[in-house]
Formats: sequence, structure tokens, C-alpha cells
Amino acid sequence: RLSGLRFLRFSNCRIDDTLMKSLGEVFKTHESPNLEQLHLQGNSISAQGVAAFFEALSPKSLPKLSTIRVGRQHGVEGEILEGEQEREFIESVKALLASAHAEGKLPSLDSSGCTCEDENDSESETDSESETDSESETDSESETDS
Repeated sequence: RLSGLRFLRFSNCRIDDTLMKSLGEVFKTHESPNLEQLHLQGNSISAQGVAAFFEALSPKSLPKLSTIRVGRQHGVEGEILEGEQEREFIESVKALLASAHAEGKLPSLDSSGCTCEDENDSESETDSESETDSESETDSESETDS
């Protein structure tokens, strides 16, 4: 089991549709009840690969997954999908996600959690949140000391 896993980053790992299906099968066999974020940017995954991934999952595979990042995929020629191609890919992934969600898979993940956001954007958001949390904790400690 992968019970302690909360965050998994497979960005720029040359994952293709075949590996996506295999990854789904791994999560079906080895449930990851606490995984919240799955980052898959910069690979060579198509909508068919995402469909195979979702299809392989069971409802218990990833019950807490709330974010899946799939942007900056490489096309058949190796080029990064941009503009209209990337929007079409994301829309396809969101439709597949809605279908998986309707089947009882990925209960914590809705279309707003499926993004093509760059990891650097999310890291700076996390850093800002951490700083805010630290400031709040410091304020709370100060109030407690008085």
C-alpha cells in the first residue's frame, strides 16, 4: 500500500499513454488513500492515456486526490502543446474526469482540480501560504503569551 503518500510529482518523466495505463493499474492494486496531488506536466500523455489511467482505477484507489496537473504535454512530433491544442487537451481531460467521477472514482477531484498550471506557480503559492501560516502562528503565540 502507498498509504503515506500525499504528493507525487512525475513531471518531465517521459510518461506516455502506455505508462499512464500502468500507473492507473498500480494505483488500483496499491491504493493510495492519502494522495492529494498528482503532477504529470511535461510528459507525452494524450487524452487516450488519461482515459486509460482513469479506467484502470477503482473507487478506492485515490479517494483524496484533489489536484491533477497535466499541462505542457508533448505532442506526436515532440512539440509542447500550447494554445488551442492545450485547451482542447485540458477540456478532454476534464470530460474524462467527469465521467470517472460519475463512476465513483476520484470522489475528491472535480474539474477545478484539473489544471495545466506550471509547478513553479504552485510552489510560489505554497510558499506564500506557508509564510501566511507562519505569521498567523506567531500572532497566535504572541496572544497566548500575554
